Amino acid sequence: MLKQLKSIIHTITLRLFPSKTAPCLICKHDSPIKETAYHRTFYECPNCSLIFTLDYDIYTIQKGMGMEGSWTGPGGGGFREYWLAAFLSKELELKSILLFGTGNTITFRRLKEEGYNVAGCDITPELVESRKKEFGDDSFFYPHMMPQDRRFDIIICVEVFEHFVEPRQSFNYLTSILSDNGIICGTTNFYLGGSIVDSNNPGYMSHIRHIIYWSKESLKNIAKQYNLETSCFEMISPGSVIPDEKFGQLWPNKRVFFLHKAIYNDFFSKLFLKNPILPIDKP
Repeated sequence: MLKQLKSIIHTITLRLFPSKTAPCLICKHDSPIKETAYHRTFYECPNCSLIFTLDYDIYTIQKGMGMEGSWTGPGGGGFREYWLAAFLSKELELKSILLFGTGNTITFRRLKEEGYNVAGCDITPELVESRKKEFGDDSFFYPHMMPQDRRFDIIICVEVFEHFVEPRQSFNYLTSILSDNGIICGTTNFYLGGSIVDSNNPGYMSHIRHIIYWSKESLKNIAKQYNLETSCFEMISPGSVIPDEKFGQLWPNKRVFFLHKAIYNDFFSKLFLKNPILPIDKP
């Protein structure tokens, strides 16, 4: 309770008395205030173009999504994870898969039942312990508690990157458990310029758990530091055609990203020419 109270006081203080500048979460460059929106203060790094906020509730962040798992409720969502796992496994013959921050969706169980070499991880204690009990200690983990010798060909981070409190530390970890020619992929909203306030209700960066608003430029910046290329695509749902299940809205800033070694440049270039909008048609 004391930790929760301290976190609330910290959040309120930062909201009422924001500093004019803040060190960038990626490159530590002095970043001025870009905009005050959703009763929050957002900073934009002039060096790497990352947009971020500091007035988050760390207690809420550390609890994760709980057993709800996604906006669509327990067992909902997860199709994007499944599509990415099946697509990369088939097209590039990549085998070992990690669902990073997977939440309480059916995807982990579905991939297991279909014979995929898959592991999962999440920060919600009751979810992790439930999965461990059902599938074994070597199948589901807390972040940063992976066995030191474990490596993955595919690390899937769907709606996870926007939650990184310390993105450099998170990238250090993800790349440390990535196989030599592995791929990190996922989805998040991209900042496309203009105001942070978007047409959606609730707005993307109105969520207290959302800390970082990535752009393609900021994602490319940090990926290059780890010798990774960046390939980005739109998706059919919910950004282009089919609205989100719960809110019934389109999310036009939604992007699918792949962080990969240069050996895959030709593959993703051809894929983009053929399908700039990937056929991911569910949340």
